[in-house]
Amino acid sequence: VLDSRASTGQGNVITALIQDGTLRPGDSVVCGPAHGKIRTLRSTSGINLKSAPPATPVEITGLNDLPEAGDRLYALDDATKARQIAEERQEAKAKTDRAERQKVTLEGLFDKIDEAKTREIKVVLKTDVKGTLEVLKGELAAMRTREVAVRVIRSGVGEISESDILLADASKAIVIGFHVSAADRARSEADSKGVEIRTYSVIYEIIDDMRKALEGMLAPDVSEEVQGKVEIQAIFKSTKLGNIAGCIGRQGIVTRDDKIRLLRDGEVLHEGRLASLRRDKDDAKEIREGFECGIVIQGFKDIQVGDFIESIKVIKTTRTLEESEARSE
Repeated sequence: VLDSRASTGQGNVITALIQDGTLRPGDSVVCGPAHGKIRTLRSTSGINLKSAPPATPVEITGLNDLPEAGDRLYALDDATKARQIAEERQEAKAKTDRAERQKVTLEGLFDKIDEAKTREIKVVLKTDVKGTLEVLKGELAAMRTREVAVRVIRSGVGEISESDILLADASKAIVIGFHVSAADRARSEADSKGVEIRTYSVIYEIIDDMRKALEGMLAPDVSEEVQGKVEIQAIFKSTKLGNIAGCIGRQGIVTRDDKIRLLRDGEVLHEGRLASLRRDKDDAKEIREGFECGIVIQGFKDIQVGDFIESIKVIKTTRTLEESEARSE
C-alpha cells in the first residue's frame, strides 16, 4: 500500500503497487486491519481495469477501513477468511493499545506529574489522505517541551464532521483540517459552540501557526535592572501617611510606578512599591540624581537614615520553543 484516503462518493480509496500475481475486481482481500471485496479497480490515471498484473500501480475501493502505508494487501479465495484475519488483527492491535495504557512504572508516574504541569494545545486533526495524516501527527507530536505541547486527541481521514466538533467543544480543542472542509452541520455546530476550525493547504503553515501559539503560552524570561537610587537623609512622621522618607537622588532615575528595593548596610530589607513620591509637596512621576524628594513605601514603615531605595525595572523577554526545550534537558 502506497497511500489511503477517504473520498466522498467513493469511500475508502487505497493506492497500491501490485508486486505478485494479478488483482481483479470482485477479489476478496485483506490489508492490515481492513478487508472487503474490490469494488473498483482503476489505474492511477483513473482508467477502469479488468485486471492488474505485477508492477501496476492501482487505486482500489471496497475495503471497510483505511490501511497504513506499507501494509501488505493479499487476495484470498474466501471472503470469510479475509474478514476473520482482519478481525484478529484488529483485536491484537486493541490488546496492544490497552496494555500500553495500563502499563504503570515509577518513572511513568513521574512523567504523568510532569505532564500535569504542561500547558497543552489540544487538536482534532483531519486530512485528505492517510499518509499526510501520519506525517502531520508526527510533526505535531514532536512539538513538546516540559512546559508546552500539542496533543492530538483525535485524527482521521475525511471531512470535518459534527462529532469532531462535539469532541473539540468538550475537550476545549481546536479543529485543524488539511485539504478537507467541514460539513455544513459541523460548521453550524462550530459556530454555535464557538469551536475554532482552521483549514490549510500547506503543511508548514500548520507547523508555523502551532509554534507561534506554543511560544505565546511560554512564561517569559524575567530579569531586573536597577534604574536609580536615592538615599534617606531624614524621616518625617505623618498621622495620615506614616513615616515619610526625606531623600536625595544618588544615581539614575527613581520612578513612581516601578518596583523598589530597600537596602540597609548593603542587604535587601524589603521589596515592594511606592505609595507616594513627592517633590516640593507636589506629586512626582520620577526623581533624578541630585534632586530631593519625599517617599512613602507601601505597607512598610521600618526605615532609617542612611538606607537606600533602589528603583527596579522588571524586564520580560519572550522565549522560543528551542529555549524551552534546552531548559527541559
